[in-house]
Amino acid sequence: MMLWRHEGSPWIADVKDEEFGASLLTTEEEGGTKNKTEVTMTMSDLLADQERMDAAEHGGNSLADMGVRAMSTLPYMQQVKVVSDYKDFATALKEKLASIQNARGSGALVTADDIKDFMSELKRN
Repeated sequence: MMLWRHEGSPWIADVKDEEFGASLLTTEEEGGTKNKTEVTMTMSDLLADQERMDAAEHGGNSLADMGVRAMSTLPYMQQVKVVSDYKDFATALKEKLASIQNARGSGALVTADDIKDFMSELKRN
């Protein structure tokens, strides 16, 4: 489980946020209270949330469209480098997710430690 934020930015959770804040409130679990600060989302949930954000916060423009427009402002060789690096990243991530699925079975939960391990491997390579 992981929360999404821009790299380098602090995570600021707002319990008053109608969409997300309710999940941050204290909940009763296993006979006690636990402050729930993480949300479990499926990829379908994540995509639906992104579509909602695109409509509400990005003037109807998808994050992908905004990325393509930003990319087109770069010099050609820099565009080639970004695309190549992204392809390498995507391939490595797919391989890592496949290895987690093979080890833990279909529907396995990807943890923050899994992502940390992946990022460490990526930096080493």
